Amino acid sequence: MKIFDDILNVIKNSNLVAESHRDGRTGSVIDEENIIILLKKELGDYIEEVGARSSEDIIAIDPETKKKHHINIKTSERKSSDNAYTSLGLLHAFTDISTEELANGSLGGKYDKRISDKDFQTLLEQRKKDTDRDYYFLNLDKMDMTRNPLIRGLKEIEHWKFNAKNNLQIDWGKESRSKGKKRSFEKAYQDIIVNGVYKCWSDLHDQRQQGIEIYKNSNPKYKLFKEVV
Repeated sequence: MKIFDDILNVIKNSNLVAESHRDGRTGSVIDEENIIILLKKELGDYIEEVGARSSEDIIAIDPETKKKHHINIKTSERKSSDNAYTSLGLLHAFTDISTEELANGSLGGKYDKRISDKDFQTLLEQRKKDTDRDYYFLNLDKMDMTRNPLIRGLKEIEHWKFNAKNNLQIDWGKESRSKGKKRSFEKAYQDIIVNGVYKCWSDLHDQRQQGIEIYKNSNPKYKLFKEVV
């Protein structure tokens, strides 16, 4: 895809250096801003900036097809897994819901910035559709920002990590050394949504359920209710 090739070439031929900051998250935010400034400068109108708290950091427009691609910028040292859960990104990849629909309230609420798990699941199941869209990650290695930058679609990610606390994470070290994973739409949905997101939710529920039972068993109010019943 030409716009992706252009983005990667701009980064490879730049002087980008990762921000050194005692708070890694703050450093990453500064890195992302510097990347956006660079891409906007070099690629002009083919890079659209988005509002604060949007699920993507930029929208890249392919000069040949004019198609828009939502991109989330991630910088990491590629030594461990990085949080990559985005409910709005998942809706973009696995449904036919438009950006306008998310923002205008026609779906029952304004979801251009955030969405509850309940509404996310409802819309995902109601509007699930195999389209040519994906939600992309642009990953740069903080140790050398210009070496081996990577753009990969959510449905193509091979090295997902799942846990109850963070849902979806990506092992960028392994991912940067792989060619990605080509899946059918249904296979991607099963791997990432059903066996990924929904399993994480199930695991978290099980963990909390144990605490809830301990609380109920130690609370006189619940003991009395059981005795009355």
